[in-house]
Formats: sequence, C-alpha cells, structure tokens
Amino acid sequence: MRRRVECLRWTVTGYNTGTNAVAGVLAETHLSIRFSADAKISGSAGCNDYAGSYSSSGQSLTIGETAATRKMCAQPEGVMKQERLFLKALAMVTLARMDGDLLELRSRDGGLAVKAVRSGGPGSVKGSR
Repeated sequence: MRRRVECLRWTVTGYNTGTNAVAGVLAETHLSIRFSADAKISGSAGCNDYAGSYSSSGQSLTIGETAATRKMCAQPEGVMKQERLFLKALAMVTLARMDGDLLELRSRDGGLAVKAVRSGGPGSVKGSR
C-alpha cells in the first residue's frame, strides 16, 4: 500500500459522519491528505492543518493519532464540525483501496471512512500505476 500512495496528494470528496452516512465537503473548504514516504500523514482538515503517522501492509492501512493546529474558523458555518468528523473518520481507517485517481479509505466493517481523488501538482505522480 505505501508504495502506491506515498508522496501522493489527495483531495477529499467525502467523509463518514459517524452515523453510517458519508457527507460531501462543505463549499469554500478544502480537505486533503498527503502520505509521505517516511510514514507520515498530513493535510488540511478544513480550517486547521493536521499531521500524524500511518502504517501499511498490502491493503491494510492504519492512521495513528493526529495532531492539528488550533485555529478557530467561524465561516463557512459548520466547518469546525466537519473538521472534527473528518479527523474522526481518519482514525477509523483500516483498509485502503486505490483505483487510478480514486482513493477509498474504509473502516474495519468495510464502511467508507474517507473518499478522495488524486490532486495535481508536485508529488502527485510518484507511485501511480
């Protein structure tokens, strides 16, 4: 798994809300994920940036505890709730499936935790098929 996602940047298009539902990303916000070659994960949670670690073997993927900056954003409405739910969804991940430019991160029960598309720019092609 690591060889396939490392150094790739992903734009999140949906995340699990914790109620067995997947929500789209709020307009005027950007959620992202970057997996680095040294098993670090980082990105934007909508308002704050986050960072942490991950481990992978085959399709198995576990994201360790993440830490985020502590900025408070009032706009757009709901951005802080989105951030909390997105980071919680990352913590649920146990499996990753990559199909071309699409990434699905799934929970232990197979439910969709996070859905993303590959972003353009530097670092976005290493490891692609």
